[in-house]
Amino acid sequence: MIYLITESVNDENEFFKKIYKQVVSELKTAKRFSSFLKNCTKETLCRIENISVSDISVHINATAINYYDEFVALIKSLDCSSEKILLIVDEFAQTIMNIRNDQGDLRAVHFLENNRTLRQMPEIKTKVQFVFAGSIGLENIVGAMNASQTINDLNTVPIGPSRPATPAI
Repeated sequence: MIYLITESVNDENEFFKKIYKQVVSELKTAKRFSSFLKNCTKETLCRIENISVSDISVHINATAINYYDEFVALIKSLDCSSEKILLIVDEFAQTIMNIRNDQGDLRAVHFLENNRTLRQMPEIKTKVQFVFAGSIGLENIVGAMNASQTINDLNTVPIGPSRPATPAI
């Protein structure tokens, strides 16, 4: 399980960069890291900086990287035959609002379309289960941009508060 909050993200590439780096961080402690490492060292995207008994440091080259493409390549390279990665993205709707406010509806819809494409890729959906969470209604935000088709593959599961609200004194 990988959990991350994207509430402050306001750019599509930054969103996928955050996810990419979190997955790489989790892979460092998982058995799947060896397959990632083999692919990583073949690419100019990253290089090993330090290997010790207790840790390995990987430098990720951040110049002009399309993190959507890198994330797709990373997931495709993983051997997830025994288990799926559960990727929980908290405040996803807020991220969409941020992109919409900073870059406009077209960029926000493009972001949603790329996320849908990602969820539909056979090589990805067999390895990653996406869970989008947040306190803002995703359907309302996407509906306001007339882009409901970008999330019609998602199931909504309303979850109430974990404990009853305490009355204000």
